[in-house]
Amino acid sequence: MTLNPYEPPAGGTPSDATGANSPLAGWESIVKRLLVWCVGFVLLFAINAFVELLVLPRWGLDKSAENDIYFKCWWLMVGLWFVFGNALLAAFERSLKSRNHVDK
Repeated sequence: MTLNPYEPPAGGTPSDATGANSPLAGWESIVKRLLVWCVGFVLLFAINAFVELLVLPRWGLDKSAENDIYFKCWWLMVGLWFVFGNALLAAFERSLKSRNHVDK
C-alpha cells in the first residue's frame, strides 16, 4: 500500500493530508502573512521608483524643495506599513475566514 500525500488517509479529512495536525501547522499562516508583508514593501518601493523616475521629472519637481511633501508622505506610508501592515493582514485574513465559514 502506497500513501499519496495529495489524498486524505482512509477515514481522515483532507486537512490530515496537508499536515494540519503537525507541530508546524500554525507557522504556515504566519509565514504566508510575513511573505505578503514583505511583498507590500517591494510594491511600495516599486511605486516609489516609478514616481521618482517618471512622475517627478515630468512635473519638474525632481531635485527641488517642492517635492518634500511627497517624501514626507512616502516615509509615512512606509512607517505605517511597517507598524500596522501585519495587523492589517491579520484582520483581512480573519475576515476572509469568517466569510468562508459555513454553519452546518
